Amino acid sequence: SLVAYTLIYGALDSNRAATLIVPAILAMLLNLMREIVKDVQDAPGDRASGVVTTAIIPVKILRVMLLALALIYAALLLVPYIQGFFGLTYAFACVALVLPFHSRLFMTIAKDRRLDKCDTLSSMLKIEMLAGLFALLIDSLFRHFSGS
Repeated sequence: SLVAYTLIYGALDSNRAATLIVPAILAMLLNLMREIVKDVQDAPGDRASGVVTTAIIPVKILRVMLLALALIYAALLLVPYIQGFFGLTYAFACVALVLPFHSRLFMTIAKDRRLDKCDTLSSMLKIEMLAGLFALLIDSLFRHFSGS
């Protein structure tokens, strides 16, 4: 939730804070997915030290959670464009950059029954986070320089 709040906090002194609610939720979803993946990576150390994390949840359930979060993310991705908060530049960046990364991420999770590819998943999530921020940035820049 702190990742999501960062986006909204940055816009609190403007009239655009409400426009960032869905992008903040998207950031939260990706970060939650990454935290789950990181917990799975750290599971052996957590068990050895007696720390209780989401890694104690069976891998089947964690995988279903990741897939569900990924589907929710995909369903919300173009909502800011549909609501008119972001323009065609945002939509194009999402379709051209974010969705290909997200589709690959989803397929990797779907095929990785034991979540053995956590390093790959973590890297993919980081890249997707950057792609999402880039979509917001280029839309904002386009709106600023085009005067819309």
